[in-house]
Amino acid sequence: MRSLLQDVAAMGKLGWITSKSIANKYSDFFSVYGSQYLLNNFGAGQATLSLVLVNLKADSGRALSAEAYRSLRSDTEQLLAELPTVQASMDTLISVKHRSFNLGWLADANFVKELDNGLDNAKKHSRTR
Repeated sequence: MRSLLQDVAAMGKLGWITSKSIANKYSDFFSVYGSQYLLNNFGAGQATLSLVLVNLKADSGRALSAEAYRSLRSDTEQLLAELPTVQASMDTLISVKHRSFNLGWLADANFVKELDNGLDNAKKHSRTR
């Protein structure tokens, strides 16, 4: 994990990540993931890495260079592939979404509302099975 955090810092210095706040966002994501992994909270870790992928796509081209996007996406996908297979509960996903919003990682209010609606809908349907 330390090398990934160092890579994010280096990408910021190279200008591959356009601002300190964006670099901090990805450092925070990976730090949170590292803590979740150490606690064997693989469902939350999976949800965090999934949020990284969503943010990478949103930031590519404007806040991340093509090189930063490819590298961080590849690293994130590798971390996901190495996680033990788990299913994140709807409550875990909702909790991660709330924390991410409160930390400013999800700034688009319409996106957050749609995510809330999707998670609520998925939670209702998971109860009926």
